[in-house]
Amino acid sequence: MTILMVEDHLYYAMPAISELGTRGFDVDTAEDAGEALRKLSGEQVLDLLIVDLSLPLGDMTAGPETASIEVGWVLIDRLRSSGGRNAQVPTIVVSAYRDTAPDLQSRMERLGVAAAFGKASTSAKDLTDFVSNLLAGQNQG
Repeated sequence: MTILMVEDHLYYAMPAISELGTRGFDVDTAEDAGEALRKLSGEQVLDLLIVDLSLPLGDMTAGPETASIEVGWVLIDRLRSSGGRNAQVPTIVVSAYRDTAPDLQSRMERLGVAAAFGKASTSAKDLTDFVSNLLAGQNQG
């Protein structure tokens, strides 16, 4: 199963990438929203998207008022409205801003985000356990 993890500070993601790899997941990474959109619009069908909320735009364009904490939401919204092969990929948010992100629950519901985890409060094992359970449920249903 293939996961795209979008994180601009990969040293934060390395424990989770390692843990996911030991459980048999193939994890690809993108360090900004533009790189993520290119990978999401490619030929590969993904099983899961893990997104940090605060990201650089890269070559993705957004409104000039878009703060970095909004870029993750913009990325997910663009993906959902793209109609591409990965448009409805299950998505998890992992962010240092989980507890302070405005309208977190309503945005998650509107964009079909399965869960939000705090970077500092979530271990690589806990994230991987959630991912394993989520994807096992997707394969059964």
